[in-house]
Amino acid sequence: MYSDQSTVETEIFQGKYQKIRELKTGGMGKVFLVEERRKKKRYIMKIVPADKKGLREAEYLEKAENLSGIPKIMQWEKNEHEIFMVMEYVRGNSLKELVSKKKRIGRRKLIRWGLALCEILQGLHQMEPPVICMDLKPEHVRITPAGKVYLIDLGISAYEGEELEGYGTKGFAAPEQRKKGSRADVRLDIFSFGKILDFCKKRMRWKGMETVIRQCTRKRQKDRYPSMAVLKQALKRERRRETLKITAALIIIFGLSAGIGRLSFSENAPGAMPVDAKREMQKYLFGDERNRPDYIMAEQCITEWQGKDSEISRYERLLDAMENPGKIQSWEVIWQDLRKNPAPGLYETCFLSQVYLTRQKQLASFGKPAWQAWKLLERQKDREVSGIYWKRRIEDERLQAAGNLALQGEEEFLREIAGEYLQKTGTQEEAWSGYRRVVMFLEREGRDMSSYYENFLQKFPCCEEAYVEYGIYLCRLGRWKEAQTIYRRGKNKTSMAGEKAGELKEKLGI
Repeated sequence: MYSDQSTVETEIFQGKYQKIRELKTGGMGKVFLVEERRKKKRYIMKIVPADKKGLREAEYLEKAENLSGIPKIMQWEKNEHEIFMVMEYVRGNSLKELVSKKKRIGRRKLIRWGLALCEILQGLHQMEPPVICMDLKPEHVRITPAGKVYLIDLGISAYEGEELEGYGTKGFAAPEQRKKGSRADVRLDIFSFGKILDFCKKRMRWKGMETVIRQCTRKRQKDRYPSMAVLKQALKRERRRETLKITAALIIIFGLSAGIGRLSFSENAPGAMPVDAKREMQKYLFGDERNRPDYIMAEQCITEWQGKDSEISRYERLLDAMENPGKIQSWEVIWQDLRKNPAPGLYETCFLSQVYLTRQKQLASFGKPAWQAWKLLERQKDREVSGIYWKRRIEDERLQAAGNLALQGEEEFLREIAGEYLQKTGTQEEAWSGYRRVVMFLEREGRDMSSYYENFLQKFPCCEEAYVEYGIYLCRLGRWKEAQTIYRRGKNKTSMAGEKAGELKEKLGI
């Protein structure tokens, strides 16, 4: 079987994971981005000393398996000296990175992220026994492109009441936490939470939230908020103040232009969500030209108008179908919700197709979810789209829909996508970049990919990377003679001078 030198050096996982790159090295161990060789799925591998702290981190992660916002631990093993943990790979940026890049982060967004972080910490604190994070800081709070908040490091956590050894990050750890002999307490995390708010406030030069920050970071433990539940209520009060400020500003604006007496939302039914608020919620739920979806903020907008608007109730059900499927009482209602708008715009199309594709199992008894997603996406594929994110997302979801239809015996949709890449104008490298995704998808499903490779090489006979990938694929199947033939064909057409081509040549003994 073909392998390369970047395989993680451990016998524990038997070469199952291929190292992509090292992400972090510190006193607590090393962190790598790895890829599972068979499924081509990426994970984080954390390697820490095989001591009490390392074993405890694996224990905390296993206990938090069902806690949203904590990366899932897939498997872990240990040898005499080290512990190897394979965890969910959380894409996105840390809060520190977002603030350091001077990205415009509004107070309302920060409050919503804060509420999500409160939920995670409250979940840890409600475990039996309660787990105290102990290392809460902006680097360890990660925000995904969809706006979901994760807490990514439990390396120095402790159970409530345990005696501490004086660990903690200066500037974020409570003063008593850095004293050896202190006891783990939920108010240590509350102090650090306040320091995170203060960090963001100072970097973004905001006003407000002084009361919450001051109460979190009191010097004496007993003077702080007693629990995450109480802190969460304080943040919700801050959110209401922000909403009132925005409402007051709208009243002034509309009052000046049309007169206070004429200020009304005539487009809304009584009790319905105001048009501007609905548009804001849709921006978060679907995304738009400038913004990616942010489900955390969408959920908060929905919560404010829960049960007061039928369209918002529909969006709430669809968001739950994607994020919290256990809440869904009737998947038939979800099927109807998905089909309610027959001609959605680009951004809503991407959202609806994602629901179809991620919840196929639950929706399959009402029709063909992958086919419904494909139909929606076909209307958008030729649309002029600004920004690489949306172009790539449409491509990704079309490929996923076509792949799922292929699993149901309808491979013509995948062939259509492959044909589109072959017909695209541009360099052979650009054509291969897209075509390869079709090939890799089908290979994961155990299909014979020879005809697909041959079709590409017929159109682009001088693409070295295609010859190399074709040869590697044949090696994985043990078809060594065919692989040698493909290598020699590539050598006749190209230089085959790249690093991967050299590795393939060595494996084939040429």
